[in-house]
Amino acid sequence: MSFDMRENEEVSQFIKEVIFDKEVPRPLKEDGLEILLKYAGTTIQITPTISVLQPVYIEIQKLLIDEKKIRAIKLLREATGIMLIEAKNAVDGVQRDMLQRGQISHL
Repeated sequence: MSFDMRENEEVSQFIKEVIFDKEVPRPLKEDGLEILLKYAGTTIQITPTISVLQPVYIEIQKLLIDEKKIRAIKLLREATGIMLIEAKNAVDGVQRDMLQRGQISHL
């Protein structure tokens, strides 16, 4: 499944407004993610035990391109509920993959 750029921006904005906002109650975040799941439909396997919706993965990549690794880790934790060390290791893996594909130039 692919999204046009406008859809990516809309999904990114949704993620920023809902996931990153500390004022948004967790049940509302979960409802938002459920809607996003219906909208996106595709999940990306980051590690053997961690998968995320494609728009979340795209946002993680954007954050890494913008050198905002801590925000990428936070996003992954918020989206999955995993522990900090798991999220850091998973984001490190995404970053290594992006480096190998030439999407970023350094770790």
